[in-house]
This record gives sequence, C-alpha cells and structure tokens, in this order.
Amino acid sequence: MEKHPNNLFPLEIWVLVIVIVAPLLLVIVGCIDQKLNVGIEFLVLFILFGAFFSLPALLISFLSFKFLVARTKSSFLVKVLFNLVVILTVITYFWIMSGSMAFMLSLIYSASVVLSTMMIPVFGNRSKTISQLPQ
Repeated sequence: MEKHPNNLFPLEIWVLVIVIVAPLLLVIVGCIDQKLNVGIEFLVLFILFGAFFSLPALLISFLSFKFLVARTKSSFLVKVLFNLVVILTVITYFWIMSGSMAFMLSLIYSASVVLSTMMIPVFGNRSKTISQLPQ
C-alpha cells in the first residue's frame, strides 16, 4: 500500500495543542507553582485567545508541512523539522507579546507541540475505495 501524507496533520496538532495538551500542562504547572496558577475559569480564555492568535502559526505549519513531506518520506525527520519550525514560531510569538508569563507559556506550548506530534501520524496507508475491492 502506498504511504501518503496526513494532510490534516498540522490542523490536528494545532487543535490538540490549543484545546487539550497546553491547557492540561498549564493546569499541572499551576498546581506546582502557585504564581503560574491561572485558575480553571481562565482556561476557556486561554483556549479562545490561543486559537485566535495562533492562526498565523497554523498557516506557517501547513506550509512547512507541505514543504517537508514533499522532500522526505521519513516520518521522524518530518516531525523533528516540523517541531523546530512550530517551536520557533511559538517563541517568536511570545517574544513579540512579552508579558510576565511569556517565557513559561512559550515553554508550555513548545512542550505541547512535541507531545502532540508524538500522537499523530505523519503518513498513513492509502485506503482502497469500494471500486478497488476484490469482487
């Protein structure tokens, strides 16, 4: 069977990071360090603002993913290079935004990206259509 790129990979990573992994890590870090405890009620705001402000990063991740899968068939290499591009985007974003929590949030979101890419496959097997099934 032919391997093809999971074209939704950047979107799946983006949703996983914004909605699940980063908020969960934020809660865990907040439990460890009270200065970083934002409270559960603010998580919805983090998700909404995170989704809105990370739209440029989503575009960059789609473009970099298309570029990477066109040049290599190594899932590991695609994930490593994809992570580097997205982490640089995250660090740049929080550097521009600055603020008291910018450094910690850039660490949390960067870790979330790495964790999320471990869960989503880059390539999959092309499934057969009904017309290709044996009769």
